Amino acid sequence: MVIKMNTRQKKWIKTGLLVLAAAGIAGTGVYAAVKPESYHTVRLTRGSVEEVVEGDGEIKSGDYHFYYAAVTAPIEELHVKRGEKVRAGEQLVVYDVTDLQSAASLASSQANEVYAKGNAMLESNERLNEYVDQAFTDYDMASFMTDYFQMYVDYTRDELAEYELRGKDVEKAVLELEDCENKMNFMEEEEDREKWRERAFDKSMEVIGEKKDYLEIDEVTMKKHLQAYEEKLAEWKAKKEKYETKAESKLELLTPTGESQIGAAKQSASIQKEDAKRQLSIAEDGIVAGEDGIVSEVLVEEGSFAVKGAPLFVVQDVTEKKAEVYISKYDIGKVQEGQSARVTIGDRVYTGEVSRIYQIAQKDSSDKAKILTEITIHEPDDQAYLGLEAEVEIIAQSRTDVMLLPVEAVYTDDAGSYCYCIQDGKIAKQYMVTGISDGNNVEILEGLNEKDEVILDAMTDE
Repeated sequence: MVIKMNTRQKKWIKTGLLVLAAAGIAGTGVYAAVKPESYHTVRLTRGSVEEVVEGDGEIKSGDYHFYYAAVTAPIEELHVKRGEKVRAGEQLVVYDVTDLQSAASLASSQANEVYAKGNAMLESNERLNEYVDQAFTDYDMASFMTDYFQMYVDYTRDELAEYELRGKDVEKAVLELEDCENKMNFMEEEEDREKWRERAFDKSMEVIGEKKDYLEIDEVTMKKHLQAYEEKLAEWKAKKEKYETKAESKLELLTPTGESQIGAAKQSASIQKEDAKRQLSIAEDGIVAGEDGIVSEVLVEEGSFAVKGAPLFVVQDVTEKKAEVYISKYDIGKVQEGQSARVTIGDRVYTGEVSRIYQIAQKDSSDKAKILTEITIHEPDDQAYLGLEAEVEIIAQSRTDVMLLPVEAVYTDDAGSYCYCIQDGKIAKQYMVTGISDGNNVEILEGLNEKDEVILDAMTDE
């Protein structure tokens, strides 16, 4: 990896000798015609080196908690001030619960009233259902009995009509018999009389048969039965109409929709009652700190009216702290999450780690677009005050047991990194492959060894 460094104006130290024009370039070295009297030289040393990305940051909390109003109520007591510490379990807000107590009492009484009315309607509806169900049963029985006695009435009436027809047939047969007898008596000839006598005999036998069937029918009894049947029929018809009226009262019953509406009203009243109780309980508990921290922002005042869901104050976590630093576009490519870092606050130095690199550039105080990077501080103490400025060093790379050369001896040009060495009593320009640098030393990968004498003095090819 080639590390480009700012070219520093180099001065070489003259010892009073005249500088002659360069004789030429041989190999990789540029030789001076006249050698100065003395130079400061060094040799490669072994050691460790770190490539560091520096920046100024600000100490922030690693986490914070927004406290919101859980109920709508006046704030009777407020025990938070900006910059103060709070402890887990400490009472921070006390609500005035007067209105919520009234609301809970009202919701309870309303729920009881809705329950009482709803249950009464359902019980009444149940009794009405039973009444109507019985009415349907009675109606069905009355319908059956009405049909039953109607059948007997119709049958008896048919029998009486048949009886009347048979009586007429008997009367007709008697008249025909008398006619035959009269004609037989008036016939002068014995042969004619005998003819009508036979006819009268046949007709008399017919009359005897008709009378026998006719006389077997008890008209009086049949009429009594008919009267009884008609009375029963009228009785059951009346019952049928009565039960039908009862059955039609089903129209007054609650429909499934009506029952559902009563259930929904009871459920809604119960929910409102429980919600009012819960709101009162929450208000009575007030707001208690969930963790240790420092109040960084207070958005309400004691005595103000808090609306449910409104932000009240912010508590910053003090168990975890971080440094926020802006990294320029030139250095952000060297930074990765998980890299070690050092955070200096005054005379205190804390170790840390790159925990987050934001993916959208933001403008810093100088209005330059940079990448916000978070450094989680290991084991922060109380002296790492939130909001303080901090110097941040992110260790991008580190090497151990490598060859090192002071940065003063390293130069760069289009061909790469190089230095000036003393070779055989002459100055030679030596190209090399460099690694990382910590600003004081540069890692040398190739091109030099521990025996080379490298000039520290400012040099130029001339």
